[in-house]
Amino acid sequence: MPRFIAFYCLTLLAIQGCASPKWEAPSTVVPPAKLRELVRQDEARLAGIDSPRHQSHTYFGVDVSGENPLAAIGHVIWSGPARLLRFTSGETPVKWATEMEDAHSPDNRREGIVNLAQNRFARKDPYTRRYEQIGKSDPEYLVRGAAMRALNYSRSREGTELFMAGLDDGEALVRVEAAKALANVPVEKAVAQLIAHLQKDESRDVRIACADALRNYKTIDVARALSAVMTDRDFGVSWQARESLRLMTGHDFRYDEGAWLGYLARESKPFG
Repeated sequence: MPRFIAFYCLTLLAIQGCASPKWEAPSTVVPPAKLRELVRQDEARLAGIDSPRHQSHTYFGVDVSGENPLAAIGHVIWSGPARLLRFTSGETPVKWATEMEDAHSPDNRREGIVNLAQNRFARKDPYTRRYEQIGKSDPEYLVRGAAMRALNYSRSREGTELFMAGLDDGEALVRVEAAKALANVPVEKAVAQLIAHLQKDESRDVRIACADALRNYKTIDVARALSAVMTDRDFGVSWQARESLRLMTGHDFRYDEGAWLGYLARESKPFG
């Protein structure tokens, strides 16, 4: 009897094993719908605030892109009284342009640049050319950073040389603004600098911005550099590197550096 019971149990286990579905590794492919959305968002980001998409959602000078209809209507209605209030209080583009040229006050220059760049007309030449000049020559690093931010917001290529120089600035804030600008205004010549700062910059924020900017360059060297920080001591750097690689390749190996490097080694066309 004990032998019969043992035989019965073994037979039952064998039948259950045959009936069980075969284990398969989870797919590393980013779902097509998700990848299309990631690409769409990235294209909109690179195009900037003055892209046709934003202009088509601008009413009476108010950009309501992404807002629900009720919020958009309220935003447009309030824009009239808001403009009148700013005008009567002296908060006008003329004031901001004057502040931008205030040789005695770095704070005024910085605030003038930031406020002026909120206006569409001030995100074009000759204003962008002036931002670039200030970014190169101003002795105050906060002002230089504000000038880079204005050029970035304008998606202006006036400042490409300025952005590259800014990556090596002694002030971390300027390096951050330079890397953020290169994330939105790609410059092929900046790749080596971006990789170097991703690997060794003392500022966590600079390294994160560099990981973001490198998504624009679909090369093996860039992908390997991003893979190499998957287990970085600063998780924010690893997270951003993973996001960049997902967009570049259409795959997701999470934070497994070996899996990313293996994929790059075996695939003849690793970039989606």
